[in-house]
Amino acid sequence: MYIAFAYYELRGTGDLVLPVLGLPDRLHVMDDPPTWVAFAVAILLAAAIGVLLYAVVFRPLRHAPLLGRVVASLGIFLYAQSLVSLRFPTIGAAVSTIEPLFPTEPVTVLGAVIPRDRIWLAAVVLLASAALAAAYKWTRFGIATRAASESEKGALLIGLSPDRVAVVNWDSPRCRQEWR
Repeated sequence: MYIAFAYYELRGTGDLVLPVLGLPDRLHVMDDPPTWVAFAVAILLAAAIGVLLYAVVFRPLRHAPLLGRVVASLGIFLYAQSLVSLRFPTIGAAVSTIEPLFPTEPVTVLGAVIPRDRIWLAAVVLLASAALAAAYKWTRFGIATRAASESEKGALLIGLSPDRVAVVNWDSPRCRQEWR
């Protein structure tokens, strides 16, 4: 959620909104950034936040009871919600001020009128899901993720670093194992 708002703000104003209270609210990156620059910066921001959350919150709690990890997750969720309301107080009023990514003209599908951007969004979601499923099924990283998820000690014995796998996946392998 925060990344979507940060992307929107970067694309609209050229300001990168920082997610840590106590730091400056905004850094001006550039005037009128292209869509691909705003997207790349948002992806890098998401990766940085994910690694930071893993290192500061979830890694230290990986052996904690499940309830402790759930409480930590809810705390992060509430922090993100509050941060969005503090950093983006008027975002709802200005949502239509930037150019949409996909064309929005309506199209008729089986008698229903659907905005074209919804069809594009569905296609992007399906393609991204298929790419991620293929990556986790057929790549070395996917096999390493499954191995670390099944047995952290076994992964260590075959030379995999469960911490490295977990930081790339942005969660703890032990957490996935306990949810099964």
